[in-house]
Amino acid sequence: MRSKRNPVSSVAKPYKPYLRDTYRKCQRHIKRPHSLISTKASPKQLSTYQRLPVGERLETDLITEVVVKRIEINQAQHRIFRPLVFAMLVTLSLTLHSDPKALYAEEPATNSSDSAFEQTVRPYLNRYCLECHGPEKQKAGLRLDQLDSDMIHGSDADTWQEVLDLTNVSEMPPDGAEQPSAQERQEMVAALTHSLRLAMEANRSTGGRNVLRRMTAYEYSNTLRDLLDLDLRFAIDLPPEGVAKEGFKNNSGVLGTSALHLEYFERIARSALERILLKPEAQPEPYFVRIQPELAFPEASNPTQPANPKKGKAKVPGYTLKQGADFDPGFNVKAGLFRLHHGEAIEGGILLAGNRPTDPVKDIFAADRKIGGALGAGRSGWQPEFCVEMYEVPHDAPVRVRIRCSAIPGLGNTYPRLSFELGSFRGNGVSDQKEAANIEISSTEMRIYEFIVEGANYPFQSNKPARPSYFRIFNDYRRGTSQLTYEQLPKLNIDWVEITGNYYETWPSRQHRAILFDSPSQFDETKYAQEVLKRFMQRAYRRPVAQEEVERKALLFHSLRESEPSFEYAMISTLTAILCSPNFLLLSEPETVVTADSKKVPKRAINDYELASRLSYFLWSSMPDEELFELAGKNDLHRKETLIAQTRRMLQDPKSKAFSENFSAQWLDLAGIRRLAVNPEYFDFDEPTKDLFEQETIRFLDHVLRENLSITKFIDSQFAILNPALARHYRIAGISGGFQVANLAKEEHRGGLLTQASMLFGNSTGAETHPIKRGVWVLERLLDDPPPPPPPNVPELPNGEAKDETQLSLKERLVAHADNDSCKDCHRKIDPWGVAFENYNALGQWREGKVDPLALSPHQEVEIDPRTQLSNGRTIDNLHSLKQYLLSEKKEQFRRAVVNKVMSYALGRYLEFADRKDVDLICGNLSDRDDRFQNLIEQVVLTEAFRTK
Repeated sequence: MRSKRNPVSSVAKPYKPYLRDTYRKCQRHIKRPHSLISTKASPKQLSTYQRLPVGERLETDLITEVVVKRIEINQAQHRIFRPLVFAMLVTLSLTLHSDPKALYAEEPATNSSDSAFEQTVRPYLNRYCLECHGPEKQKAGLRLDQLDSDMIHGSDADTWQEVLDLTNVSEMPPDGAEQPSAQERQEMVAALTHSLRLAMEANRSTGGRNVLRRMTAYEYSNTLRDLLDLDLRFAIDLPPEGVAKEGFKNNSGVLGTSALHLEYFERIARSALERILLKPEAQPEPYFVRIQPELAFPEASNPTQPANPKKGKAKVPGYTLKQGADFDPGFNVKAGLFRLHHGEAIEGGILLAGNRPTDPVKDIFAADRKIGGALGAGRSGWQPEFCVEMYEVPHDAPVRVRIRCSAIPGLGNTYPRLSFELGSFRGNGVSDQKEAANIEISSTEMRIYEFIVEGANYPFQSNKPARPSYFRIFNDYRRGTSQLTYEQLPKLNIDWVEITGNYYETWPSRQHRAILFDSPSQFDETKYAQEVLKRFMQRAYRRPVAQEEVERKALLFHSLRESEPSFEYAMISTLTAILCSPNFLLLSEPETVVTADSKKVPKRAINDYELASRLSYFLWSSMPDEELFELAGKNDLHRKETLIAQTRRMLQDPKSKAFSENFSAQWLDLAGIRRLAVNPEYFDFDEPTKDLFEQETIRFLDHVLRENLSITKFIDSQFAILNPALARHYRIAGISGGFQVANLAKEEHRGGLLTQASMLFGNSTGAETHPIKRGVWVLERLLDDPPPPPPPNVPELPNGEAKDETQLSLKERLVAHADNDSCKDCHRKIDPWGVAFENYNALGQWREGKVDPLALSPHQEVEIDPRTQLSNGRTIDNLHSLKQYLLSEKKEQFRRAVVNKVMSYALGRYLEFADRKDVDLICGNLSDRDDRFQNLIEQVVLTEAFRTK
């Protein structure tokens, strides 16, 4: 029988204050395991903790293990309760580690707005407010003369914000009281806004230091992928991330950790480890399909039969997959089919073009027809395809696809694109699919192309064996907006296809053998467990681990081993604890902590392992690879020449696409695309086109990065990244194939970020343009000069309530909207920047004159007037004129804005005054190097801020 004694009694003395308090809370909450628990360190606990030597600092996961394993609760409670205990302890850990005041004991700077407050706000309050909110009378219980004017150190900032809001919308002073002039009100609002903004910045200040932060959801998913060599969508169920005011999700100030996060972290880690380690002794039988079309299709004929007179459409015969050498999915499995839609059967195989022979060539902007009915929604319209229907596919296992094919070049020596997708039919004419590969085939000789993907990432049928899963091959080189004939299109010549479900190169799998590797100590569980744990911890923690850390985890393993049925089960629980440890989940953890009465601690250079992580999470959004670990082990990574060489290597690695995707999405607010719905009364719009809007911007930034082009290309460029569907949306002729760099003519009115639909649609109403949103986007994202927030309860643009407003142009409606004393200053700064975009409708399509031909009737008649005047008096004729203004008179401000954005993303925090020296240095170096994007990133990596904490 297990002991009921207090588990804290056996723990070393320095840990007892934490354990005792935690243990009591645990006991109180055992019967309410779903209650949210928050623990903050007391001053005494903080002092005790800070006196501990660095090597003995408290590890949250250690306490979790001791408390959870020794509290007498049943197994079901244990599984539910562990995350909550861990949440308590992470909260404690974060309190001890990440509070800037606790870390550095650095008081915020003195409020520089004190004089402005006394000169502007105090006289305003005395004259207009204290009669109702002063010593003699306190309406609504508010007394303004006793509010603490120190916005930084005081506790009345929230009340001051309410005062600001009421003053801003002219609700105070109330009607009947003496009213201030418009100028007095504006000066008071400006002074109080400035004081509150300084307070906000001071309270979030870290003194220019990089403090610890949790991995974002996408960093967590990428890290598990690389650590476990398992490409699954780990973060799909994690709670949504917060967003910093600059748009970045990796900012330490918004990355909270809740009990829900930690429950998911444990569930995800355990599930992934069970998938790898709990494999049967015998390798699962493969599900193997081999298709040789010439064995079924009549030579040199199209198998499509004449139209069915009853249904009015062609019937495509299905050729049954035979049991035996060509088909072996297992016993008692329904035979599948393979079909050829709109392709050509030839001697020795089939040909797939991107379009059907009968597709019209004349109308280059006509939309593709869609596949419907029993064939499902399809991906690209009536496109030739080779489809294999399969039943009872192992849906949660690796899949290998081998395709033997060659290219038949098209006009201009163009080549086909091999694209295939995996999916299933859901019934009622609905299908679900996801592309697994898309590559150019340039060899005119037959070659075998092999792809291995995780079936769990694809929408196979898992619970309805009567409905098929399927495999589809396309040639993704479409005619698009070109006038290529069918004979001029490049074609894909397919000899045969093999599909293998339950595919494992070796058994046990390579992921299994990477964790439970071969060792002479394999039959000595005690010794082997330590070897396994040490190797895994070093990679998970992204640094060398001390022997005492390994021994702690080994103790946990042995305590679990007594009750677990096998070595693997006990190891899964132990490795799960490692993957729930702050050493894995947190980045940039400070090493030095001082007591509250100490003076400012000088910054220290981070060690090479910390530098490797900082570099890899900046450029790859994931953990370091073996080369970075090796350089860190040799203490070579911090050398300037090595750091630059590694930065260049990492930018050329395919994993750097994570930087292009995450940085562009957060900097440019691509999430705005998903927040809006297109109004069907205004536009006929295909919802999947939104994906193309996003891809255009990500691929554009990625191209500028990889080609080391100037960041001025973000303002204007002579090229765009288009595919045929985007070209059709923009009405640009001559685009065929897949995504490509397309040179632009002046009359196409494209180039740079400002003409991309991601920005134009994301800052519209989904029906009409929205100059205010577009203007704010330019100021915030490209010039780092955000306008002050609007006062509360600001109405939308007038929409015709008054009789004479129905005929107002957009510019006149803006004037009416801004006809308020508290709004004029802001709108004078914002509106002109947005009006310059008026030639682009809500979907980012060009229009001019008085008609938008791409809108639906009766919304085609519009007053398009992009001419405007900036607040400095500069006249802007249209967006082209605005671009030229940005590249001439605002170039330095734009350069500094981009540097600020990249640095903030790289450091995972807000930039502060202490970072200005580094920003100035980078801006100077960029100016001398033609503002090239890769040079900017290299300069950021070399800054003191990036290499210190």
